[in-house]
Amino acid sequence: MTMTKNKIELKDVTYIYGTGTPYQRTALDHVSVAFEEGVTTGLIGHTGSGKSTMVQLFNGLLRPTEGQVLLDGADIWARPKEIRSIRFRVGLVMQYPEYQLFDETVRSDIGFGPRNMGLSDGEVADRVREAAQFVSLPEELLDKSPFDLSGGQKRRAAIAGVLAMRPEVLVLDEPAAGLDPRGRREILGGLSRYRSENHATVILVSHSMEDMAHYCDRVIVMNQARVYATGSVAEIFSRAQDLADVNLDVPQISKIALALRQRGIMLEGDLYTVEAMYHAVLRYLGREGKA
Repeated sequence: MTMTKNKIELKDVTYIYGTGTPYQRTALDHVSVAFEEGVTTGLIGHTGSGKSTMVQLFNGLLRPTEGQVLLDGADIWARPKEIRSIRFRVGLVMQYPEYQLFDETVRSDIGFGPRNMGLSDGEVADRVREAAQFVSLPEELLDKSPFDLSGGQKRRAAIAGVLAMRPEVLVLDEPAAGLDPRGRREILGGLSRYRSENHATVILVSHSMEDMAHYCDRVIVMNQARVYATGSVAEIFSRAQDLADVNLDVPQISKIALALRQRGIMLEGDLYTVEAMYHAVLRYLGREGKA
């Protein structure tokens, strides 16, 4: 039996904005939750549930009002002067990261993080090339100004700048927001390859239940500054009514499967991706495995 290891963990964390002012607001209220090493965990919840505050705690952009953030079991704030080193280990891609591009060339922008890590020019060049491949950014674009790229290309370049540091934990806040279906597949597929090749721990925030179903292993549901539910993708999406109670939805495929079952078409399995539905329909029709 394989033992799982918690890579990053919030331990009884509370975060309060505007402490002592009329605008005081509790964004996280005594939250304890763990993220397993090498696993992609989805983080969902309605606006104001605490997701965006949580992701900024992972790499020390915010410091808990109470509680601890543990990375490999160690409090990231045990040595506050060394918090910069945590940001090399925990890479954070905020929403619309393309607005953070600044350097003269795409190559230089992607290489900014590795250079700050003190790597040699050769190592930086290797990291830039590798990161660009993960996000399907053509090499001929690397010597262009980032401001000459399309919106989708800028997004890829910004994400590549985080991947180039080879973080052990990759935190992504709506990385595919606003992209067309092909762009979503290429970026999220590339992030999955990064996870596999580097045994990274990935935390994905998205409003797309389809993205959660297709790319995540586990899901954490936030509601009103607390953890509402945790479990495998199948466990979470089987609780359609519980999700509806906190203004969340299930993937469209799950809705279709439910409608078919209500009409007497009893498809088997946990159906929340197109691929799973395809095989379930083939099994129902008796065609699975036939030419």
